[in-house]
Amino acid sequence: MINFKMISLISLGIIITGCSDVKFLGAKHYSNKMIYTERWFVNPDIKISIPSGTEFYGASAEKLKEKFIIKYYISDDKHSLIEIAYKDMWTLKGGDYLYIKTGENLFIKFDERLYLWNVIPVKECYKNGWCQTYPNWYNETLYIKKSSLDKPLSGE
Repeated sequence: MINFKMISLISLGIIITGCSDVKFLGAKHYSNKMIYTERWFVNPDIKISIPSGTEFYGASAEKLKEKFIIKYYISDDKHSLIEIAYKDMWTLKGGDYLYIKTGENLFIKFDERLYLWNVIPVKECYKNGWCQTYPNWYNETLYIKKSSLDKPLSGE
């Protein structure tokens, strides 16, 4: 005879294990932006009641963003464990693209969806006016024009 109580407990355990994604690593909110991962941690100086379910996603979550400690990580296909310093996360002026380098000074457009991000992880900038981003889950070395960058995040 099948023990439905045992099956229910095992099923519940599988669901909880599957939903408690290790990628959160203590964060209350997790977002993979393709070129970086963003995690929101509870700020111990601010009392907040964290909404449940879908109330903590999208525009609803964005309204609460300033009440959390935001940390950025390299976005990869594993667990995004390497943190990116605030000084390397740059705000954008907008209206530009990411590029792939195809030759010494030849760049081609990589992705026209740069408007999806308000910050970008910049690993290094060069004298020729180009900046290299941190590695991403595409496993591509991506570039952006330095003129498209506004300023690094302050970390506050």
